[in-house]
Amino acid sequence: MPIRYIGFQTALFITLISVFILERVSTFSTLTSDWTCIGQRTAMLGETGFDSGFYDIIMMVAVVAVFAAFLDYALTHGIPALRPKKHRWGLPLVNVCAGLGLLAICAIPWAHFNVDDPLADQIYQGRALIAPDIQYETPANLRSFSIDPNIWYCDIGPCDGDDKDTVSTYHHRYLPISFRFLVYADCMSPEFNRATARAIGADMPVFDGDRRRTERAFFDQDGRFIDPEIGWLNTPLMRSQLSEDEKQPASISFNRAMTLLANWELEERYPTRMPTWTDWEALSAAILSGQAASVYRTSDLVLIVRLRDGSELIGTQTHVNDLDWLLEACGSNCDGIALNR
Repeated sequence: MPIRYIGFQTALFITLISVFILERVSTFSTLTSDWTCIGQRTAMLGETGFDSGFYDIIMMVAVVAVFAAFLDYALTHGIPALRPKKHRWGLPLVNVCAGLGLLAICAIPWAHFNVDDPLADQIYQGRALIAPDIQYETPANLRSFSIDPNIWYCDIGPCDGDDKDTVSTYHHRYLPISFRFLVYADCMSPEFNRATARAIGADMPVFDGDRRRTERAFFDQDGRFIDPEIGWLNTPLMRSQLSEDEKQPASISFNRAMTLLANWELEERYPTRMPTWTDWEALSAAILSGQAASVYRTSDLVLIVRLRDGSELIGTQTHVNDLDWLLEACGSNCDGIALNR
């Protein structure tokens, strides 16, 4: 009988250890598949492979193991006919501890997938008592920049420059390049993020739980994605937001596009060509023909017209409202002109 008793507890121990190893290995492999989510380990498995059933199974195994270890020990030592000659309590104790350890490890992930369950609130409250060291704030986006309306114009979406806006498309006024923000990492669901914020006592009354990571994706003049061939950006999530036409090979490489943008900005700030003084007729002709990219209007009658080829013309209006009348008569040829004062 002691052999039978030890055999059951040993089988229970092997089961618990096997489940523990499976959870650890699967979690690590899922984490390392996308380093953008490192440090946010709790929700990986269910979202990417097994759904919430994975943690439900582990929790069930842990509960059954703890109950079975207690029951087997109680029955074996409570019935005189089954009582072993030597009381072996070490292995049952190990099994109970292993089962409780599995419950502790998987409690937070389970609560994430069952965020509306009353038990989930108790789990988060218990975690709050531990006071985990979580820096719950969005990391600074080092690549963020202000979208200058004199350089980029937007024709789709709210066009407010928010990097979480994945609809608006911004077109360069002078180069055949456009961009829009795409999500390349979405580690946690909004429900989980809000629940974690509550658990650690974060004061976020208006926090919507959105912690997506977005980045600019550039497109050529035909709207085809200019692939930067960067691993952390080219995620399946990001690729899923591209249409079939956008996935076609672009006409220029990413390095070429970035060179064009850099050279244009350098020329804009430090022009190598001097402006050409001309009369009003030449200025108006350049504007009406669609050659003008931007017009700078001074406080007097002087106008500075920058052409799409990068050259500049300077001249004077014959009347203070000449430019306004000209743009009104120009029609669609002047839609893309940036006006500065």
